[in-house]
Amino acid sequence: MNEYKKLFRSFIYAFQGIGYVIKHERNFRIHLSCIIYMFSILLFSDWFTLTRTDYAVLLITSALVLSLEIVNTAVENAVNLYGEEHTKFGKIAKKCEDPYPAFLVMGVGMIITLQALLHMYISVGDFVTGQPVPLISQGGTSVIINCVYIGFILSVSRYAKKANSNPKKSLEEIENESINEINQHYEERV
Repeated sequence: MNEYKKLFRSFIYAFQGIGYVIKHERNFRIHLSCIIYMFSILLFSDWFTLTRTDYAVLLITSALVLSLEIVNTAVENAVNLYGEEHTKFGKIAKKCEDPYPAFLVMGVGMIITLQALLHMYISVGDFVTGQPVPLISQGGTSVIINCVYIGFILSVSRYAKKANSNPKKSLEEIENESINEINQHYEERV
């Protein structure tokens, strides 16, 4: 009997989640209205002749779009609970003129954020694994790799600020200035 209550509660939570997404997520409402519009035209007009297989493929594809929008909302809300790190990664990536540093920052930011999210799932008891917390857990490899990741982000951030503050300079000029600054810093230490 207790198992049926848990099953019933899980359905209640699922419908509450769908209601939340319909109420609060604009993109989900747009997707849902487009899908309803598409199926209403397909079902009630004679313009298109579709087989049952075509309808099944459309239905599965539409369900996949809606479910991925729900997953996207869940991930965004979970990341917002973790903190503001994802917006910092996004701000740094937005300042980049070249796509490679922007993708590098977003990729590394996703690695760090997903590692933290996975640890939150472990803390709740959903997963059983030994995933380390970024920069907190003991262990040399994890700390070193996370420091390298943060070094990548800081390097791109420094470059992006310079590129953004001097938009008329070419990339070669910015690189030469960076090399000159590094040489001056090195000469001061020696």
